[in-house]
Amino acid sequence: MNLYIFFKIFSAFSFLSAIFLLRFVRAISKAQTDAKEPTIFVICAISAMLFTYSLFLMSEFHTKALILFCAFKVCSIWTYYLTFSFNHAFTNTTKKIGFLKELYFILCFIDSVLLLANARVQIIFDLIPARTKAGFFYWGIEFTSKFGFHKLLCAILSFSSVALLISSIVKAPSYNKVKYIAILTSESLVLIANYIFNSLNLPLNFSLLMLVASSIFIASYVNKDFSSPVLIGPLSAITESIKDIIFCYDSSENLIYANSAAKNVLKKSNDNLENFAKEFRQNFLKTRPSELSLKLDNGEERYYVTEYKDFFISNSNIGSYLRLQDKTKETLESRRKNYIANHDLLTGLLNRSGFFKKMQEALNQNTYKNPILLCTNIKDFKLINTIYSEKVGDSVLQNQTEVIKRLCYKKSIIGRIADDKFAIFMEKQNFDKDIFEEAFNEVSCIIEKTLYNIQIVAGIYEIYDKKETVQSIYDKAKISVDTIKDSDNQIFSFYNSSMMEKMLMEKDIVNDFEKSLNEKQFSIQLQPIMDKDGNVLGAESVVRWNHPKYENLTPSSFLDVLERTSLIYKLDVYVWELAAKKLHEWKKRGFSDLFISVNASSKDKFFIDITKTFSDLIKKYDISPQNFKAEIKETAMVENPEKTIEIFSELKKLGIKVYIDNFGTGFSSLNVLKDFIADGIKMDTSFLTESKVSGKNKIILQTMISMSNTLGMEFIAKGVESENQMLALSKMDCKLFQGFYFSTPLPVKTYEAKYLQNSSQAKK
Repeated sequence: MNLYIFFKIFSAFSFLSAIFLLRFVRAISKAQTDAKEPTIFVICAISAMLFTYSLFLMSEFHTKALILFCAFKVCSIWTYYLTFSFNHAFTNTTKKIGFLKELYFILCFIDSVLLLANARVQIIFDLIPARTKAGFFYWGIEFTSKFGFHKLLCAILSFSSVALLISSIVKAPSYNKVKYIAILTSESLVLIANYIFNSLNLPLNFSLLMLVASSIFIASYVNKDFSSPVLIGPLSAITESIKDIIFCYDSSENLIYANSAAKNVLKKSNDNLENFAKEFRQNFLKTRPSELSLKLDNGEERYYVTEYKDFFISNSNIGSYLRLQDKTKETLESRRKNYIANHDLLTGLLNRSGFFKKMQEALNQNTYKNPILLCTNIKDFKLINTIYSEKVGDSVLQNQTEVIKRLCYKKSIIGRIADDKFAIFMEKQNFDKDIFEEAFNEVSCIIEKTLYNIQIVAGIYEIYDKKETVQSIYDKAKISVDTIKDSDNQIFSFYNSSMMEKMLMEKDIVNDFEKSLNEKQFSIQLQPIMDKDGNVLGAESVVRWNHPKYENLTPSSFLDVLERTSLIYKLDVYVWELAAKKLHEWKKRGFSDLFISVNASSKDKFFIDITKTFSDLIKKYDISPQNFKAEIKETAMVENPEKTIEIFSELKKLGIKVYIDNFGTGFSSLNVLKDFIADGIKMDTSFLTESKVSGKNKIILQTMISMSNTLGMEFIAKGVESENQMLALSKMDCKLFQGFYFSTPLPVKTYEAKYLQNSSQAKK
């Protein structure tokens, strides 16, 4: 065949192919997809390539042919770019690497300018007339070195397009792999054909035949992919107004409709939304949950109630419907309430209820092979709150929380049970006593720019019976920590059966108290208070309980219990009346110069009017207020100090002398002397042993005695156990003494026989 005729046929074929491709534009323009515009643009670019090349083949004049070939090259570079853009949109990766489009656009624009400029200055290539052996004329192309930029850019765009498709094929669900592979295959064939053409340097670009075939295939394939049916009409109008996510599927499980809410919430392109909806339906049908959560691409998590229905006509399935009703607000509110119900808001740890639930779950699931429970307390925590403010106390608790979190493994369960009481449920092998002790010593607080260390103690219960109730387990751990609350050196205490016996005894104390009070099982003993010459000035009343079950029940064993359970005020009133009654008897017998001091608990002021109670007793038994003295412990005075100061003042108005007991044991003893107008202080001097008569202890005592005398306050030295102690104290100008050196607390009759008779004989 004559080459000239062949050129004519090829030109006509290119022209007609361009027109045929443009027929797809109208059909694709009706599609509802993000890939619609890139598809139309790439079809138009390919059509423009075919038009310009067909006209170039038929051009006989150099200028016209040069302009057309430059236009052809411009169309080709933009075809590469638009193919890349099409692949982006079709695979829904535009947002991920969209910055490349901007870069490639700039490079393509530069290349286009250079190519168009070439029509005038021929800096990239030129057309050279050529003839075949048969004498047929055609335009040969002579490229310069600057054509390398165009070639490199084409290569980069080709590589990017292919790489994009390959990456999408690897990551895409199986139902998307097929269409991505089809596109990749057709584009790859075009690139191979173009490479062969460039290698052979033929006068006619036969690679355009593969481009035409590939373009028609892709246009047809894509148009078919875009042509899925959608709901229209009233149903669409209704669903568009609903805020819930709605998916509709055909009988082949393909998505045929998604309302605006689905698109707005999920923020996916139509193609990706289709994939998501199809996969979502498949996963949903495995379990059909009534409620589920969705994590969106922006990281937000939403919660939905689901509704799914299949539609049938004449027993034939025509599709299905899936509705996701947004319950995020309600779910989060419910979770918030549940969190509040089971967590401590200050520390973020589980509260008592939440801790017990988690602990029970761990026991049921056998989470730990050898579980233990630690129960911690902070010594004198109430005093920290009272003296330094609750803000300081809160910072201590938060600091302790962080320390415990660092100590414990992830599976450990941590809770704040109440106030300063923390609990840790953990595996025994993860408990290292030394590490825990070191960590506990780290807990501190800043008070007035000064670092204060906080003493934490812990009771530990090793669980052997995992069917034991959670409350019982906690009680035993708490019992063990309560046994060391008064110890200065011990940090850990492991539970043993004797602790349970003590707890049962304490329970009996509480249960039997009211009955014992009514049956007058309580009595008082008197411990004399002496001057340095051995004269008896009065006595301190000490309560005794003649318990029918516990023969040797010491005051310390039941007073603490009654203090904790707020029953102490009833016993105090009972003891005060016994003391007042005894003073009345002594007055009638002529011993009106002797006094009896009674103790007042910090809890009394919350339940009774202390001043009125004392006033009524003084009137009832016609006794001198001077002989009815009140002792209040220093540590009790910092709990609601304003109220305590008020009580001090009112008692003094009655003529009752008020003493600060156990002075020096609190956090701020000097502040107590400053704020509370007391008549005297009682200081335990038991630390002044035979080996410590001199030194710092002596200096401290000397200072306190001198300060008391200067302030016009009586100083009573408690705990005097030897003659050397008494002599040492006398040299310090101490005038009043109390302790075992003189006498133990005595039954009232014994006290009266020993001291009142002596006092009577002295009068005679």
